[in-house]
Amino acid sequence: MKAIRLVIVDDHELVRIGLRTVAEAEEDLAVVGDYGTAESALANVERLSPDVVMMGVRMAGIDGIEACRRQLCLVHQFLHHFTEQYPLR
Repeated sequence: MKAIRLVIVDDHELVRIGLRTVAEAEEDLAVVGDYGTAESALANVERLSPDVVMMGVRMAGIDGIEACRRQLCLVHQFLHHFTEQYPLR
């Protein structure tokens, strides 16, 4: 079984350490990224291609809600481009 690729984003290091510890104890989860800011996560998430992003909501700078909006916008743009290239029949 392929492991679920996970990115953890929270401005509290202790939270990230705890989540990473719990996730790494599960054989079907693989933590592929761990970031203290939404900005750093957004800069790397496309390259990492995770299945799931666990993100704190209240963070300094870009908060988790805005980061999700930006990432969803990127996903929407990709899907739009993909469906233009490969229309559903």
